[in-house]
Amino acid sequence: AQMAIGVTDTVMLGWYSVEALAAVVLGSTYFFVLFIFGSGFAMAVMPLVAAYDAEDDEIGLRRATRMGLWLSLGFALLVLPLMIYAAPILRLMGQQDAVVRDAADYLAVAGWGILPALFVMVLKSYLAALERTQVVLWITVLAAVTNALVNYALIFGNWGAPELGVVGAAVASLSTQIVSLLGVVVYVRLVLPQHDLFRRLWRADWDMLAQVFRLGWPISITSLSEVGLFAASAVMMGWLGTVPLAAHGIAVQLASITFMVHLGLSNAATVRAGNAYGRRDPSHLARGAW
Repeated sequence: AQMAIGVTDTVMLGWYSVEALAAVVLGSTYFFVLFIFGSGFAMAVMPLVAAYDAEDDEIGLRRATRMGLWLSLGFALLVLPLMIYAAPILRLMGQQDAVVRDAADYLAVAGWGILPALFVMVLKSYLAALERTQVVLWITVLAAVTNALVNYALIFGNWGAPELGVVGAAVASLSTQIVSLLGVVVYVRLVLPQHDLFRRLWRADWDMLAQVFRLGWPISITSLSEVGLFAASAVMMGWLGTVPLAAHGIAVQLASITFMVHLGLSNAATVRAGNAYGRRDPSHLARGAW
């Protein structure tokens, strides 16, 4: 369902124009690299919450999730200027001026989505650790449908909406992130009130923040190294021209779909291993990991 969002963008922008598709391939790759780099803190929340849940430590799981939100907010604020003022960086990468202009227009709007996107990652990790994965699925499906509808309206100017092209795709992406965040927050407030997750969210918890940071930053660096390989290939395709860059975006989307299966299995193993760790159950820890 998450990949459906990117696939929808690729298909609809391909209908609109090759130039628009190439620009959003470049812009979305740039966004994704920063997003994945910052999502290590969200991923660190998953095993921590799973372990605290196994210990019936509601205070601990609340503290871990809150500090995951804090670290995600701090990272998002640090990289937001890189989104809004992306044009000089893209030019330094040797990209063509026309593609840079459109990609920068895309990032100036879509870049704001780094804030809700990272918050959603933290809350999804929290829910997955509690083995509430179905609600995550349905919220993501809702986001994918929202993305498709807003794309159709704003990229092409359908249903009386203005024809915005690349900027329309950016508005759709930002809308999708906001809808996802609202859906997750409403679910947490209504279904899991006992965790009181957002109580005193403004209060610092430096010990837990350090714990989440220590676990999260190696995940961030590892993810950045992996995604950086694909991002570098997109940059190189941009050196060849607009059409190769657009074609590369299509190919990568198709290849990425298969990766989601393994990602889901790895998240399930993380939750199981975290539960076993919290129960001090080494035999189940080994079974969950393998």
